[in-house]
Amino acid sequence: MTLKLDTIKRLYLLLAVFYYCGFMGFFTRLFTGKSEGSIESTASGNIVKQILGIEILLIGLFLLLLVKSEVMRKMLLNNKIWLALFTFSVISIAWSDVQAVSFRRLIAFTTLLVCALAIAVNFRFKSLLIYLSDSIFVAALIGLLLIIVAPNMAIMDQDGAGRTNTFFGIFYDKNAGARCYAYALLIKIAYSNLADLKSWFKIAILAVCIVLANSATAIVMVVIGTSAIIALNVLHTSDQKVNLQRVLAVIVTAIFLSIIVNFAYTFLLELLGRDPSLTNRAIIWELITPYVEEKLLLGYGFGAFWASSSASAFVERWGFIGNAHSGYFEALLNGGLVYLVLVVAVILKAINDCLKYYVTKADGRIIAPVLAIIVIQVIVNYVGFVILNYNSADTFFLATICFALTYLGFQKKSD
Repeated sequence: MTLKLDTIKRLYLLLAVFYYCGFMGFFTRLFTGKSEGSIESTASGNIVKQILGIEILLIGLFLLLLVKSEVMRKMLLNNKIWLALFTFSVISIAWSDVQAVSFRRLIAFTTLLVCALAIAVNFRFKSLLIYLSDSIFVAALIGLLLIIVAPNMAIMDQDGAGRTNTFFGIFYDKNAGARCYAYALLIKIAYSNLADLKSWFKIAILAVCIVLANSATAIVMVVIGTSAIIALNVLHTSDQKVNLQRVLAVIVTAIFLSIIVNFAYTFLLELLGRDPSLTNRAIIWELITPYVEEKLLLGYGFGAFWASSSASAFVERWGFIGNAHSGYFEALLNGGLVYLVLVVAVILKAINDCLKYYVTKADGRIIAPVLAIIVIQVIVNYVGFVILNYNSADTFFLATICFALTYLGFQKKSD
């Protein structure tokens, strides 16, 4: 019996979602009882996950080899900033504090990029996003069912935050889970037929999980994302000039609101009942700053800092936390100012691609949830390691939609 190519592609997408969107971690904990997030696991990795990661890498490379060379050439040329970021990550192994760890992290990052690219060029843009949102809905549904059959796995206390009986669902990190629910919810809002009861059921399940997770970040993501989707859908027209004017007006408004939020920052957090120190994040950043300043230009090497001796003094004082709880601080630790500039360039390129498509294409509304997700990732990356976390669902979403958007642009030009 031979597998058809389309079947292999669908199985590959299923495997990618299983690997990056919380399912593998859940089943690993379910059957082995081992937890994640320790300093040992960060340094040595999970052998099962490594094996599955290699399979994803190899199958992804196989699928990319089947893509027309002209398409691949255009994809690579239009994602030069991603290539520059990847190249710098490779070079950073030369000065890494723990080269073996940097190498393993680089393999993980390579796997994610290959996987995202292979998926992007083999599935239709909208159907791919809907599939991803449906997968997170399944994760949410399993999490709710766990409350009944295994409440000790679904509901736990959140370490360091002083919150008890918090909904984790199938995710090891409840904030990561809440962000995934938010991404899926935004896609559902943008693409669902709101006259369909099934769509409302999925939206309701995702919303309930966000509320149970007690994640102010996810709630803010949904509010900002939904507002952006509604605005982009309402403001889009068939006139490119009008679209451009309206987009510029939205950008100016967003900047103005950001300035207001910045000045009212402490008040808004207190209004939400949250710690102005962002659950000790401000203290963590203050303690990490000397390490950042010590190697400000080039950092400690890709993914090496938290497994290195450089972090030992921090760990002795605060305990092991695995990342800086800020993607921008983490970028500085990974590769200094150079890496941070490249990360910002990737973000700006993604936003520019979205806006260009939105302004110039008749079906520009299709971009609304993608642009919303990218913008909220930029914001949330300030208080969490979201952008370019090489093993996370966040970065899997980001890379996939970036590459899928590039491929969508090629398809429209060829039509």
